[in-house]
Amino acid sequence: MMIRPLSRSTGHDRRNPRRATRGFTLVELLVILALIGLLATLAVGSYQTYIPRLELRSAMNGTAQVIGRARLMAIQRSITTVVVPDFEERTVYAYGEINGNPADPLDPDGRYLVFDPVPGSPGHVLGAGESLTYDTDFLISRVQLPGAPEVGVDFAGPVGGVQGADSVIGLTAVPGAAAGEPGVLVFLPSGKVLDTGAIRLVDSRRVNYLEASVPSIAGRVSLRKYVLAADSPTGVADFFAEGNLTKADGTVGRNVWVWY
Repeated sequence: MMIRPLSRSTGHDRRNPRRATRGFTLVELLVILALIGLLATLAVGSYQTYIPRLELRSAMNGTAQVIGRARLMAIQRSITTVVVPDFEERTVYAYGEINGNPADPLDPDGRYLVFDPVPGSPGHVLGAGESLTYDTDFLISRVQLPGAPEVGVDFAGPVGGVQGADSVIGLTAVPGAAAGEPGVLVFLPSGKVLDTGAIRLVDSRRVNYLEASVPSIAGRVSLRKYVLAADSPTGVADFFAEGNLTKADGTVGRNVWVWY
């Protein structure tokens, strides 16, 4: 007995297999395109917030490294070193202070706390006992803030704006500097600083602030982020070191740093 295939019940038509192939309708295509567009929009939005955050963190890490190298050089060479936040060039650099006189802040030649390498100098000479000594100001380290001027990472605090009064907090005033010029971070041969303070940076979106803070004369640097009052662990807008909050039950909560 021969059994014939039940083409109708299985949904297949052996005589014309093309009828069993079904494409997308116009409505389905429009829905797919809309979903693709939505995903692309979300991806672009995430990219536009992630890149400024990455640039800011990179610039602040570089600033902290410049400060750390200046402190290390001061200790290793028993010299005074200076970290300079340069608003005009949008850089942070450190140099060995040789030409100025640390014992005389008034320095009649105006060379104390001013990077002033002697032209044509080799930078260092061998002194008595074959120890390496330096005969002029010399560059230790430098970091360039990323992005173009006015649209990239820049010096700024949450109150005064870009290159405003709270872009640099504390530090040592440069003798004879013009009003509004930022102070500099001065390390003594002991590794301690003359004056405490902080250097602050803002991202290209002008919403996130980080600072390299030297809170004690010991000279060690710590990174802190500005957090709005609504997200602050204290209920007050301020700069905080990175770390996780502890909940009432003793478990670990969210990170103190909130990105905007």
